[in-house]
Amino acid sequence: MENTRPVCPWNFDLKMHLLHVLLFVVPVIWCVPLRTFIHQKVTYTSNTLVFVESCPTDPSTREQSSLVRCGNMSYYHCLRTEDGGYVEFCNKSATWIEKGTLALFSLDKNTIVPKPCPYGFYQPLGRWSHESSSLCDRKKSSCNGIGEVVCEDGSMTSDRLCRCDNADDWVIEKFIQENPLNTSCVLPSQTDFMCVKYICPQGQELTPSYMCVRKCRKGYHRPSGSFDCSSVTNISTGNITSSTFKTITRRDLYIKPAIELYPVGKVSKFQTVMAIPIAIIFVLSVSACSILVSKCKKNSSTEKQLQNLAKKKLFERQARKKHRRKMERRKKRQEKKNKLQIKVDKALHRMEERRIKRRERKRLLDMERKEALKELEIAENPDHVSIEMS
Repeated sequence: MENTRPVCPWNFDLKMHLLHVLLFVVPVIWCVPLRTFIHQKVTYTSNTLVFVESCPTDPSTREQSSLVRCGNMSYYHCLRTEDGGYVEFCNKSATWIEKGTLALFSLDKNTIVPKPCPYGFYQPLGRWSHESSSLCDRKKSSCNGIGEVVCEDGSMTSDRLCRCDNADDWVIEKFIQENPLNTSCVLPSQTDFMCVKYICPQGQELTPSYMCVRKCRKGYHRPSGSFDCSSVTNISTGNITSSTFKTITRRDLYIKPAIELYPVGKVSKFQTVMAIPIAIIFVLSVSACSILVSKCKKNSSTEKQLQNLAKKKLFERQARKKHRRKMERRKKRQEKKNKLQIKVDKALHRMEERRIKRRERKRLLDMERKEALKELEIAENPDHVSIEMS
């Protein structure tokens, strides 16, 4: 496709130069008298509350915004309001936000209000309000993998603990051979956590520490996550003990530290009157610019459509590539689990074969021992044997 340049009038450059003069020179001339009526402390309006769509999450973007807005990174605050919006302001005195909480800004009270972390998130460390983004940094582990169950729900400062469902014959792969500390619950972020099937010998069952022990006697059972046997009648009457479940209570962390925002300068009547002609000139200049640019534009909708189509195809290709990689990783994990399960099955099969061989050897030894005893008796009492034969 050929790049066709728009055809403009011969005096377009001259008009653009005049437009630049109107846009920049005239407002400066009108604004010169205002500086004599405005106090220096009042003109620093960057410290006022400014509503924004969202807070910058990228460190470089946040640093740039803080320098432009406040001139210092330790003064810049961008917090979420209690009604779900976002607000920016500058404040020299930062507020300490305790661990397990996030910082919100109250528009009614004009203060920073710490709130507890929402369900499913936790905050292990404290930080200052200018470092906070109104979010708890970490998300709790889901414990929703194959064979996984929640052991403890954690708290606002700690992650959720997971374990394998021993009642359904699931054990942690790391503890399938030995578990010297009798570990039951683990942090998935700190442990190579994977559940695999393990069948105990007949008459035995798994404990929460993934050890095979004798099954509970008749009328009793071992609840999931419990080391002790409980009566079956307690289940029917609803008297199940909750010793293995931890109740999470939330403290009231609505601390109300007062902060002092910089004052906002009041606009005088003279400033209002002088701002009217500036606004008129600005509107006229923008209108003239739009008229001139509209005359020099040429329809480029086809090129834009092709660009959008190319971008869409690129995004789709990247999405397919990402999905393919995700499926490959999932397939590799499944193959690893299958190989491990095969190894476990083979180990169990070998154990069973060794047990059968030991039983057969024991039976043969018993038969040999009986025959030896018979021969010994015959050797000691030959008369008795001859009488029996006659």
